[in-house]
Amino acid sequence: VSLEAGLYFYGNLSVTVIPMSISLMYILKAWNKPIISQSLTKKLSILTLGVYLIHPILIEVLNYVGYGANDYQPIVMIPLVSSVVFLGSLAISSIIYRVPYAKRIL
Repeated sequence: VSLEAGLYFYGNLSVTVIPMSISLMYILKAWNKPIISQSLTKKLSILTLGVYLIHPILIEVLNYVGYGANDYQPIVMIPLVSSVVFLGSLAISSIIYRVPYAKRIL
């Protein structure tokens, strides 16, 4: 992503994305209400680091096999790819968490 192409603000490390990410983390940290139930929120919170670490791998795999967010109609593919990546990362993270010694990684 280059400045010449006018795509700087779309980059992951642009001047706008970093403060936005930090702000969102503070907002979520201050949010005290459970998602659906207290137990589901607790289970999901345990898996968040795993989802964070695994999701770029799934994005790259989907791009490699030709099912990236921009490969077909973006209005359909962006929500679809986002859902597949999130649910896939959550499933893989859950499987890793169930392995006794791998649990320490997450």
